[in-house]
Amino acid sequence: MKIRHPHPGDWDQVLILAGRMHEESWFADFDFDTGKVREVFDMILRKPDWLGLVAENGKGEIVGFFAAATVEHFFGRDTYACDLVNYVDHAYRNGLVSRRFIRVYETWCQLRGVRESHLGVSTGREPDRIIAYYERLGYHSPAIGLRKKCVGTPPPPE
Repeated sequence: MKIRHPHPGDWDQVLILAGRMHEESWFADFDFDTGKVREVFDMILRKPDWLGLVAENGKGEIVGFFAAATVEHFFGRDTYACDLVNYVDHAYRNGLVSRRFIRVYETWCQLRGVRESHLGVSTGREPDRIIAYYERLGYHSPAIGLRKKCVGTPPPPE
């Protein structure tokens, strides 16, 4: 399995995986906008504060993708990194691809001098298993994110 940075020619395969992730996650009843996914993909390719990775099997097929970004804390100039997506195709979910993504991510974080690296669990798929996996890698959860679906059209900004 080869882990590498994505290039523009990976778009079609990444889009297929993004669609699979969308379908099997909590986000399945949200819209799926190919144009928006493309905008994020292009941002990952060109912005230095973003990290993009793909996992390529021996046949040249992309079987996973990972993206993260660095941001400043609300309170000051210290930076932290957070993942946007960590998705691996079902046939390759033995933990090895994700672990390799996370190793590259952690090295990238160290090279950028970030104070913390964050990993999230937001798809609603097996959260207890994924949290336990991340905890074995040294991550812990000092915060909790909660969700509530809203109904209706959002009001215009004031």
